[in-house]
Amino acid sequence: MNQALHRYLAPGLLCAYLLALPASHAFELHPWLPPPFLVLAAFALLACLAVAGGGLGLGATLRHDVWLRLGLIWISVATIVNVLTQGRAEPKQLTHLASYLGVIVVYYYALRALLRAARWSVSSVLNCTAVVYLAVCTLALLEMWLKTYSAIEFDAYIPRLGDDDYSPLQGGTLVRPRGLTSESGNLALYLELLGPVIVGHLWISGRRRLALLSAAVGVSAFIATFSVAGLVALGAAYAIGAVFAASWRGPRAGRLVRWLSVPLLLALLLYFFISPESLESIWLKLTFVDEASARDRLERWQAASAVIAERPLLGVGAGGFLEQFQLDYGIVSWWIQLAVEAGLPAVLFFSLFFIAALRAARQPHIGHPGYFISIAAAAIHYMAISDYWLPWLWFVLALLAQQHKEQGLQAAAKRVWSQTSPRFSSS
Repeated sequence: MNQALHRYLAPGLLCAYLLALPASHAFELHPWLPPPFLVLAAFALLACLAVAGGGLGLGATLRHDVWLRLGLIWISVATIVNVLTQGRAEPKQLTHLASYLGVIVVYYYALRALLRAARWSVSSVLNCTAVVYLAVCTLALLEMWLKTYSAIEFDAYIPRLGDDDYSPLQGGTLVRPRGLTSESGNLALYLELLGPVIVGHLWISGRRRLALLSAAVGVSAFIATFSVAGLVALGAAYAIGAVFAASWRGPRAGRLVRWLSVPLLLALLLYFFISPESLESIWLKLTFVDEASARDRLERWQAASAVIAERPLLGVGAGGFLEQFQLDYGIVSWWIQLAVEAGLPAVLFFSLFFIAALRAARQPHIGHPGYFISIAAAAIHYMAISDYWLPWLWFVLALLAQQHKEQGLQAAAKRVWSQTSPRFSSS
């Protein structure tokens, strides 16, 4: 059974996961059971049966793993303390605590175990992911075109749960794509997190035309979502990456040209393909004038700040704000939600988690800034959304951990070779 897991089951499930990765809300059996989660949960069950608790590790513990675990422990402690203080457990507290633990254990740790069991290199995984990514980008652009100009009901072929309240219009004319997610903002998150890693991988692999094609198609699909939060997050992450660009290899002049070409392409796409009315609507969201978006978030954050001021150390427990306070429709900011649920120490732990992950992404052997830009974009984007349960951030982090593991194995092999080669030469 153990041999079958490594030779057949794990590679097959990894292929299935890469295909299901964009489908965060399409074809789901339950809001908590999207296809990517089901694939990884199935692997976790098979792995437990195959190895009986041993023989399938996660590799070396990285520094950001420590902060992540401390953050999870603190959320659990805060929830338990709140339950004991109240004398009863609110239904939402237990389900949200299970959500935190389940999402991170399955999407991050189970995926790392799957990568280890399948024995695929990070390069092979990213090659397959690039194919799926290009297909999703093409699907998104086709979706916007069909909905806007041909009035074809694209969503009739993609079943989703709870799909009645979605409003895809942008400026009253364009219909924003959402691919296999629940809304265009989630599709933007998928594109901004996976795009930089894929483009960076293709570039350093020597397939630069394909890298440029992936960047162009990805940026086009990203703009089509009209996600202001995504645009700000990716732009800020790209600017931060430019500051640290000296850490990556390559001639400085050529590197500067490449860095400037991306925002130039973005500006050209905005100028030639986006109407002035649509650009105006984006500006209204950025300046908090649009009542339907930014102002609503500000009102929720203001209500959450009162809860944080009242309980700054332990918060109200995971999901406690949904039952006890005027935030039953959510907070729409994962950072503020962490402070409400588990106090400021939880924010500190997860901040150190992101900082450590960014430091790991800047290691010279990575070879490109894609991981850095993706993780920085996620940290910034999660200021305006709270969808930590989506799999894409954890996918990027799992690949980063696997790449560090591969580098460690290569370094160990070189040390062994350097120690043994004099013996062979002398004989």
